[in-house]
Amino acid sequence: MSVIHIDDYKQCNSINEISDNAKSIISFVKLPCLVYEEGYDYDTLMKEFKDMTKAGLSEGYTPLIVLADEDFYFDSEENYSPQETLNSDLSNGKKLLNERFKYNLRYVQTDVDEYIESISGEYDDDCEKMDCPFSFFNFETKSCYETIVFKIPTTNPWELPAYIPFGGWNECPDAKEMTSICKYWYDQYGAVPIAVTHAILEMEVPKPVSSEISIEVAKEHYAFCPDRLAQCTQSFTLSEIAKSLEGSTVWYFWWD
Repeated sequence: MSVIHIDDYKQCNSINEISDNAKSIISFVKLPCLVYEEGYDYDTLMKEFKDMTKAGLSEGYTPLIVLADEDFYFDSEENYSPQETLNSDLSNGKKLLNERFKYNLRYVQTDVDEYIESISGEYDDDCEKMDCPFSFFNFETKSCYETIVFKIPTTNPWELPAYIPFGGWNECPDAKEMTSICKYWYDQYGAVPIAVTHAILEMEVPKPVSSEISIEVAKEHYAFCPDRLAQCTQSFTLSEIAKSLEGSTVWYFWWD
């Protein structure tokens, strides 16, 4: 299985080995990248990604994995510039999470405090603990889907959502909101975006969060992505998310 290096995004249109989905994404992002052919070995890709992460510190870029997804939707105009987002005030990530948490409770019919207590719950069973991204992994073939790794021209990992503005629909934050929240999470927990599809964001943290703060971080995850609770837990409780976070170095968000 091959890897295609693209330094000039205009090159991709003449490369037959690259799908139309990948060409569309590359043409929008307009940054150097590597395209991994479908069927590529997962472990090899992750090793090369980690090598790029180290190299990027001195070469001035941060790698980001993007699935060559046919449903990829950019919440922006074709001439979108990341600087439009990066030049705005991005210091309100925590405030945004607080506002989104309240917004997620807008349809609650009972006492809000009682509802929060009920979804907090107590979870003592085993739960999924994540230590690697899998949004681009084909579980049937045990290999990768066609995958793009962009070299984003920044060494501030929290800026990555500004370059791949994939949100802004349903409950998914738009590029500015996502960048602000990622900045807050990077400052607080060292969280770094590592993989994106049209509806998934995966982030990596240097170590799992402690049990002392895991429930508060779980509330932030619910604020950021309500489906993290509604569709990605067995018990529909924040405590299940919290327990997962206590053993995970990868954070997973999926918007339906």
